[in-house]
Amino acid sequence: MNSEASGEHRGRGGENSAVVAGWGTVTGSRRMEPEEVDRAFGMPAGKLRGRAGIESLCYVAEGENEITLAALAARQALAVARCTGEEVDWVLATSETHVGYPSLAAGLHRELGLRENCGALAVGGACLGLLHALAVAQSFLQGGQARTIVVVSADVHSRTLTPGRMAGEFGGLFGDGASALVVGGVSGDRQTAEYRLGE
Repeated sequence: MNSEASGEHRGRGGENSAVVAGWGTVTGSRRMEPEEVDRAFGMPAGKLRGRAGIESLCYVAEGENEITLAALAARQALAVARCTGEEVDWVLATSETHVGYPSLAAGLHRELGLRENCGALAVGGACLGLLHALAVAQSFLQGGQARTIVVVSADVHSRTLTPGRMAGEFGGLFGDGASALVVGGVSGDRQTAEYRLGE
């Protein structure tokens, strides 16, 4: 990474701690009012808004999927970190909904045009997948296997948690989106990172 965001370190860690230098988030481009989702799932109008506090849901449109969302979020994160794809050593990706082949990590590697010797690893864990991926990233950085890692989570629930297949009280709660973090190691010339991962 060429530079880091300025600010105080958050959390504790030694010289080999991992820091978050860039971040990005993307949602599906089709915005839905909660009352529309109530109707689709056969629930009383106002249930999602009134009982769950949901003001809107974002679903993917035609041509959008976990890989396209993940790539957009990753590009945002790389831009914030002022980092190029050539500097990325690993891409770690997690998803509850992507079940296709190749894996989300491999598909994202291709979509971003990362160099051939950049690693790609799919990390499981369902709701805890992002935390698991951050733990793997921290281990890679502390072990010297990488200097810059892109960690991505992407899910498209609207194509699996559908009316008739899932009760609205559950299926209606989830939208589609992705988040990405650029994580790097702390070194002598990298002491002003805004967010440092704890142990």
